[in-house]
Amino acid sequence: AFAPDTGAWEVTGGALAVGAESLGGDAAAVWYHDEYLPVYFEVEARVQLAKPTGGGKANAYVIFVYWGAEDFKFAGLDDSTNKLVAGYRDATGWHVVAQSEIRTGVRYNTWYDMLVAVNGTNVTVLVNGTAYFTHTFDPRVVDEVAYGLNKGLLGFGSDNSRGQFDNITLQVLP
Repeated sequence: AFAPDTGAWEVTGGALAVGAESLGGDAAAVWYHDEYLPVYFEVEARVQLAKPTGGGKANAYVIFVYWGAEDFKFAGLDDSTNKLVAGYRDATGWHVVAQSEIRTGVRYNTWYDMLVAVNGTNVTVLVNGTAYFTHTFDPRVVDEVAYGLNKGLLGFGSDNSRGQFDNITLQVLP
């Protein structure tokens, strides 16, 4: 069960297709996964980027710590930089804070198996079974209490882009 917040979302050929509604726009949808998120969890998905056309980009992200359309963290594939990236979205835009080149490069119209492992405030990103980087985010502090990345919602999205998500799973340790 996905709840679109921004952008256009539809199921096509058994995959979740995503796209910005207009040039320069975002697409973000939260995922009702019906599970409490422990300190350690993994989000796994097959991801495909659409060919960038008409000023659009090619990227697709797993979103976590989602508090609103302009308040979340993300990790995923970015064809414009040919890298795997992680960062945050705020009122001023999308900000990349960690990145790594993928040995085979990032190509549109290619399926990638992506896994985002979250442990406290630490995020490790794997593509096709290879770990590319780990980044530690600052905790969210509310009323002087620090929270890890398991607070807030999960989702998927893109920045001025189109793509597809398939075989989405949330994995938690027993």
